[in-house]
Amino acid sequence: MKKFSLLMVLIGLMACSNEAPEFPFRIKVVENQNGVMVPVKDADVLVRPNTQRSNVRFEGITDANGEVAFVYEYDALFGIQVFYFKYDIDTIITIDSTGYPLTQPQTFIQYDTLDILQMSRGCDWIKLKENEEAYQEVQIFEWTPEVGNCF
Repeated sequence: MKKFSLLMVLIGLMACSNEAPEFPFRIKVVENQNGVMVPVKDADVLVRPNTQRSNVRFEGITDANGEVAFVYEYDALFGIQVFYFKYDIDTIITIDSTGYPLTQPQTFIQYDTLDILQMSRGCDWIKLKENEEAYQEVQIFEWTPEVGNCF
């Protein structure tokens, strides 16, 4: 019985030691406002290798701290492309209610005009590290579509 329990402990230890490595990474998007780097909320982040043949890609939207995080399972070097658009939206909101009991009113939002106030883009690279969070800060700059994409 003691040999069986010792064997089970050894099998358990061997199973724990074969954990797959993780490659977590975090990206922070910032912009320069009067000499101060300010985090950018709601920026579109695309992370992928610099090859058209790869199906690997990560996409996300930055949070209130200007950050987005991902995890990959291999060592890699990824390109980062960030787009940020600031809009001026004039909206017309109408509320439609049927008047029936227990019926929630429905809200319809119509966009009267949608003007783009700012188009910005940032490009950078990030190298992933095994079981250690890689971090890269990407600064965005004014951009026009004629300039093209990062990759």
